[in-house]
Amino acid sequence: MSAAASIGEGTAIMALAMVGVDAAIGEAAIVNANATVDHDASLGDFAHLGVGVQLAGGVKIGARAWLQAGCSAGYRVVVGDGVVCAPGTVLQADGVVAV
Repeated sequence: MSAAASIGEGTAIMALAMVGVDAAIGEAAIVNANATVDHDASLGDFAHLGVGVQLAGGVKIGARAWLQAGCSAGYRVVVGDGVVCAPGTVLQADGVVAV
């Protein structure tokens, strides 16, 4: 985990997860095993990243969103509050908003 990342109170970062430079993770979020939160990405309060989820730089995940195992989001993708992405979902267009 980068020393330049910000992690909210009550957040769980599981084994082998990576949190990059200037990433911001809200309160009571879960970053599961083998997940990646790349540089400048953000994760809202109570959001949940499943096992192996990959977030590229600049991705924004809303509060209470749940990306299930194996999902990936490309550079600068935005996922809204409360959105649930099924296992293996790939969001790859620049600036895509899932609501």
